[in-house]
Parts: sequence; C-alpha cells; structure tokens
Amino acid sequence: MDKSFAIECPPFEVTLSHWDRILPPIHTKRILCFSLPTGSQKQQLVEYLHIAFHNTIQRVPFLAGSVIPFPEDQGGRPWIKNIIPKGTAQLIIKDLSDKMSFSELAKANFSQHLLHTELLCPLPEIGYFTDEPIDICHFQANFVKGGLLLVESIIHNISDGRGNTEVLEVFANELCKAQAGQTGYPLEMRTSLYRSDRTAVLSGHGVPGDIDMHDAWTSTPFSTHSQLQNVKNSCRTFHISTEALSSLKKILTTASRGPDDWFSTNDAISGFIWRSIMVARHRAGLIGADVPTYVAQPIDCRPHLKIPKPYFGNAIYMTQSSLPLSILQQPESGVAAGARALRADIKTMTAERMRDLVGYVERTSLEAHTRMAILEYMATSGIILSSLFKMGLHSIDFGPALGDHIKALRLPATGTPAGAIIVLPMLPDGSCQFMITEQESTIRCLLDDEFFSRHTNDESAYAGYLEQPDTASSPKSSPTEDRRSML
Repeated sequence: MDKSFAIECPPFEVTLSHWDRILPPIHTKRILCFSLPTGSQKQQLVEYLHIAFHNTIQRVPFLAGSVIPFPEDQGGRPWIKNIIPKGTAQLIIKDLSDKMSFSELAKANFSQHLLHTELLCPLPEIGYFTDEPIDICHFQANFVKGGLLLVESIIHNISDGRGNTEVLEVFANELCKAQAGQTGYPLEMRTSLYRSDRTAVLSGHGVPGDIDMHDAWTSTPFSTHSQLQNVKNSCRTFHISTEALSSLKKILTTASRGPDDWFSTNDAISGFIWRSIMVARHRAGLIGADVPTYVAQPIDCRPHLKIPKPYFGNAIYMTQSSLPLSILQQPESGVAAGARALRADIKTMTAERMRDLVGYVERTSLEAHTRMAILEYMATSGIILSSLFKMGLHSIDFGPALGDHIKALRLPATGTPAGAIIVLPMLPDGSCQFMITEQESTIRCLLDDEFFSRHTNDESAYAGYLEQPDTASSPKSSPTEDRRSML
C-alpha cells in the first residue's frame, strides 16, 4: 500500500518578498485527522488524493519548486532564501493501520504522544541549514484503522499560516471535484506560465524603516547559549469548553474600564495562557518572582494592507507584549491584565507599521538578519502565541470520502520549540483547544494550578469526535475579531 507520487514542477516565475526571504526555513506540519466512513476503499481514496494533489500543484505551481540560498554573486547571505522553478511536490501514502487506530486516538483527544512524528511526517525537526535545494511541499496521507491522518507540510519561506489554509482550501476543492467525477485520469500538466511578484504586494515602498520602532524584532546576532531546542515528551493539548470560555470572557467584562476597553475571545484565551504558563514556570523554578515576561503574537496583515485573496505568501507582523510576573500572579486580574496588554498591541497594528519593518529589511538584508527578539527568552520568560482560532478549518469540505470535515487538527510532538503555544481552530461547538510545548517540570506545575485546571479539565475534551456531525461548521467570525496566525 505504501507509495509516493512526485509531481513535476509546472512553469512559474515567482519573486519572493523580502519578508518571505528572511524567515526561517521550517516546514509547518499540520496533521488533519479524518474519520473514514464505513466501507471506505483505500485504493479509490488514494486515487482521489493523487488527482487532487496533482491538480492543486497545477493551480499553485510554486509548491513544486525549491528553496535555495541567494547566490554569492547576488550578495547572498545564509539568512536570505530564494525560490526556483525546479523540483517536485511529494504526495506520500503510508498504511499504518496495524500501528494506529482512529478510535483510540479520539479517546485520547488525539494526544501528541500517540502521533509519532517519525511515522507521520519525518521531516527535519527544527530547520534546514544547507546550501542544497529544499522541496517546498510534502503531503503525507497516513491510513490508520478507521481513519486518515493527512499531513500538510509547506516551508515557511513560501507560505504563512493563512497561506497554508488557502492551499488547503484549493486541495479540498480539487478533492471534492475528483470525488464527483469532474476530474480524473489522465492527469493534465499545466503549460501556461504562472507569474507572481510578491514585492509588488508587500514592500516598504522606499521607507528606510527603524528597527527600534518594532519591539518584537532585532538585528543583533543570535546568542549561542540561547539556541532553539526540541522538547520531547512535553507537548500537550488542552481543551477550554464553551462554559469555561464564557467564564473567562466574564472575567474580562468585569475588569473592563468602559466601552473602549473591549476584548475578543482570542484575547481571553491568550491572556489565560500567558498567565498560566508564566506562573507555572515560576513554580518550576525557571524564572524569578518579579521578572518581566513576554508574549510575541503574529498578526495577519492582509486586512491592513488590503491584500486580495488568495495571497499565499508571508504577511505576518509580530508584536511583543510585556508584563511583570507580579501582575500576572493573581488568576482573574492576571488574565485581564494579560488580555489588555495583548489587545493594546493589536490596536497599534497598521499598514504603515508593517511597511516600516519591511522597508528596514529591504535596506539591511545584506548587512544583518532581522529576526524575532523573543527567541532568546523562549525557555525562560518568553512565549510565542500563535492563533488559528478564527481560521475555520473545521468548515472546509473535503467531500464524503473523508467524512466531509476534519475531526481534529494537531501538530506533531517534536519539531516545535519550547515556548511555542498554538491556539487551534475553533471547534464546531465554539470551544477551544490549544497546544503547548514546555519542559516537564512546567507542565507538572501547570496541572497543579487550580485556576488553570478549573478551566481546562472537562470530559468533553476526550469525547465526541466520533459523534461529531458530518455537517460541521464553525461559527462566523465577528468583523471585529482579529486574525492572529503564523502556523
């Protein structure tokens, strides 16, 4: 049953933005969990997947290209990447039915400890440091007993979290067409040239930029003692029920100072996580009692820059909020303070702010590598908090062969650095899940936190996946809700 399909690169000319070029060469690894209908035919489903993947590459040809460093004769630096129209996109099929069961995964809330990275998506754990071309896109379809775990992996230089979702929407559309008999064999190759100049979409427009205006960013060299590290056996997913979300929102409503002091559901979730992680790290002895703590959060700038859909490239701006641990210590007031600080930074986001940073990168890319300042603090007083909460991945229709909708989204346990928190897409009932990667001592202290456990310990986190209706859909986003996304 195991096989692979290599889709040759269609013709394209893509110019990456300077923002794409400097981001870390890391593959995202989204694990989409599907419960297969009774009587599913694996071979037929493999054919649907192959047809859909092939046609997705014809619509988005650069997914079959390669990422390389800029050449020396063009002023290349190791932190600057380029894309070339050479390579393949890979669809890998694995049959793991004798190793994994969908029903057992569902009972365990799709625990990361059961999602074996080396089986499901064996790509490098952190990043690539090589002069060799790197494939941009891998999909791996893993059949398990009663289900399918489909892994979408796209290198970050080419696509951010919103871009990955737009690729997924293209793939789902092609998958539905294949199931309806609208497309099939023989597969047709694109012959027309695909063109995209991302510098025309995202540019500093000649603004010189000032790095000191952007708290979350720096051009100083990365400290050798603060390297990113994999944290094994300490990746956990938690669930916040709709009742617990209401409780958190009530805390913020009570703490509101007036009509202008407004908070989103995302703010409530983020403030809760910020406070919980930092208190747990303090109790674990990783940070002192009154240190400054930091949260970096990616903001999707497409609405600010008025970028038309689809735009697959990177359009994220990272903000960085800070509060002393002493302010976060008390549960309710700490959550409110964290949410208020995060909301205040979101309000500062403008198109001009993004262009100023991109302008700085354009001016200095051959001199220094602009990077996230928080990387040096992720094991101690800093976290990166990415949110997919409003992305609506549960509403994407993959067709009846895959049970129409995903039952869960996960990321693998390895390959995520300590201090990375990912708020997962809103579940069909409006509740929330989030994934953390921390040292074991921090997780133990987190589980001992009565306030944290009160809002995350409920049986619904481990039930209901097999009973979710196939017509799952996510509640519509409020136009005032922010869209925070990196992964």
